[in-house]
Amino acid sequence: MERKKPRIGMISIGQSPRPDIISIFEECWDHQAELIEIGALDNVSHDNVKGMAPNEGDDVLVVKMTDGQQHIVGRRYLLPRIQAAANIVASQDITAAILLCTGDFRSFRCPVPFIIPQKIVDNTVASLANAGQMVGVMIPTGVQQKQMRRNLACNGIVPVFASASPHSKEDDIAHAAQQFTHYDLNFIVMHCFGYTREMRETVREITGKPVLLSNMLVAKVTGELLL
Repeated sequence: MERKKPRIGMISIGQSPRPDIISIFEECWDHQAELIEIGALDNVSHDNVKGMAPNEGDDVLVVKMTDGQQHIVGRRYLLPRIQAAANIVASQDITAAILLCTGDFRSFRCPVPFIIPQKIVDNTVASLANAGQMVGVMIPTGVQQKQMRRNLACNGIVPVFASASPHSKEDDIAHAAQQFTHYDLNFIVMHCFGYTREMRETVREITGKPVLLSNMLVAKVTGELLL
């Protein structure tokens, strides 16, 4: 009897679909799962998203809209929308849900496993670097440095940041990678689900360092559990 494919809810913090992210999971999972996409900001207008701009002290996230535009938003505005998206996909006979973001989130209510990639990525980084070692961390915007440093430094890691949005020009990725060459880094992690395999190769070629692509890392780890 042919094994039924698991149904996995794929929840982006912006708008769906996200073929750039989904293609990585499909490749890593060899199309062995049915992926149910939903975005926390589906059917939300640009004007409404602009009203979610972060206030002082907010954790900051970068969201992508279906037309390719990006917005910087405060995490707290997304929390109820992510929960609403989780409620929708949970009603579609899924076996698990994955949040397509490496931001710092707490658990959401869901009757099936709800996977938060930040825990996978940051714990992997911590396991690969010894205390006091420098690790390059590429993030979408420099205003995220404080919150990222908070998460990584607690493991004794010395993060070295460079910022480039995955939704901007390719030259921005190369420029950010060039900044890493001034440091003796152990390795580099591209800490956003929007970065692509091509961007990883650009960073690897410029720096000569091993590069972790967070979305691919999460796809490989979760594939061991879910498939």
